[in-house]
Amino acid sequence: MQGSNPKKTTDIVNGGFKILFEQSNHAILTISPTGKILDANAASLKITGYDKHIFLSKSLWSILPEFPLKHGKIQTNESGLILTHLLNCKGISIPVEINLIEMKE
Repeated sequence: MQGSNPKKTTDIVNGGFKILFEQSNHAILTISPTGKILDANAASLKITGYDKHIFLSKSLWSILPEFPLKHGKIQTNESGLILTHLLNCKGISIPVEINLIEMKE
């Protein structure tokens, strides 16, 4: 999920997505347009092995160095998914499938 304002992101998560965000077995992140990680659910922390405070100091590109971005546009496959690798806290590359949802303001 993507948001441009940490407070707005928190409001959205606390509104309609709070239960999904907190209880999902899938990693859910909110990312700013500049790639800063604004929030991460417990599954994200479990998968990456990061402490939340440290994880929130990371950028999208520090955990997804192969993130497919060309000429400012995200490259997806035919189904709209991104297949790439995530680096966990030990630097181990983990294959991941990403589904992006833009949050409207």
